Amino acid sequence: MSSSARYILDGNNVLHSMHEHAPVPAKGRHALLHAVDAWAKRVGNGVHVVFDGGRPLASVVRQMVTPRVSVDFSGSETADDVIVRMVKNMKPAERAVIVTSDKAILYEAKTRRCPVMDSESFVAEVFGSSGRTSTSDAAPQEKPSGGGDVDAWLETFGVDDDPDDERFDGEEFMRY
Repeated sequence: MSSSARYILDGNNVLHSMHEHAPVPAKGRHALLHAVDAWAKRVGNGVHVVFDGGRPLASVVRQMVTPRVSVDFSGSETADDVIVRMVKNMKPAERAVIVTSDKAILYEAKTRRCPVMDSESFVAEVFGSSGRTSTSDAAPQEKPSGGGDVDAWLETFGVDDDPDDERFDGEEFMRY
């Protein structure tokens, strides 16, 4: 863990909360880390994120790490076990805010007098209280989300959605 990390995140737990509560669906670890990095830059905090599973290739990990965000992977144990061990080994001056909705981690953090924040509250803080972000630092939306967006995309790409247009026959397309 980076000595400047003031927050420790249960990565998969927060990622799940982003899927449920963020204004745009998080598409994975990179989207989570992009949003957390933008938040950390705004508030001036370091963040250490622990994900479940094995460490990906070094080139992938380098893309995840920023000056404000460090990343670990739990390997053969769970991220919960790694975070609980980190909490148990923290000296009082090193106490960080533990972000998770996992009861075992919350219990250990509270026992050790570490500040805690549930994942949903953290996601609300990262994206603003309404779950919406007003900064351009948030991950861009990859695909249109509604009818108005679809119309704009159709116009952008010069597609006429006229059902009488015979230039494209869906049945002919399906034969290939």
